[in-house]
Parts: sequence; structure tokens; C-alpha cells
Amino acid sequence: MKEHDFTIILGGIAEFSDDDLERLFEAGCDDCLPVSRDGVAMLRFGREAESFVAAVSSAMRDLGRSGVGTVVRVTADAAEHKADADEINRTLALLERVDREDVREWPVGHASA
Repeated sequence: MKEHDFTIILGGIAEFSDDDLERLFEAGCDDCLPVSRDGVAMLRFGREAESFVAAVSSAMRDLGRSGVGTVVRVTADAAEHKADADEINRTLALLERVDREDVREWPVGHASA
């Protein structure tokens, strides 16, 4: 496995409290450096995984378990992964546009082809 370096920029949080840091660590985000600058909170990861996308996915899953902030954007440190980060950000933007009321109105058991 290779270590992949990336940053997750968070929303819903401007600075990390001691409780936030403990929750991140307990959720598996012990491979990141929490940084707050100018009211923006971010996590700089160095995560081992088979691929860049797998590393980001596992970090996002752990972050979700921690309950600390929400993912706004992902940046890749290596130029070779910038296209993957851009695709993740496009997906995040698309998900942000989905209205929760629309989702609630989807028929149960509906599957798209």
C-alpha cells in the first residue's frame, strides 16, 4: 500500500475543540493534522491505501463517524491525483444540490438503470 497525501476542507466548523480532536482520533482519523486558518478548518491526511480514491473514501467515512464538520472540498497534494480530487469534488457538489425533500419523495425500492 502507498501513502496518499490530501486535504479535506470542512464546513460547519471554524476551529477544532479538544473534544473534536478526541472524536476524530477515536473515529480513525489519527493520520491527519487538523489545521484552522482564517475561520477555515481542514484536515491534512497522510493515509495508506491501495489508491488515492480509496484513501479519501476511508478518510471521509471515518470523518463521518466522528461527527466533526462536513466535507466541503478535497485537494490532492500530488499532481497525479488532482483529476481524482476534481471528480470527488464534482460528486460532492452534485450531492449538495440534491434536495432532501426530493429524496424523500422517491418511491421505495426505486432503482435507476
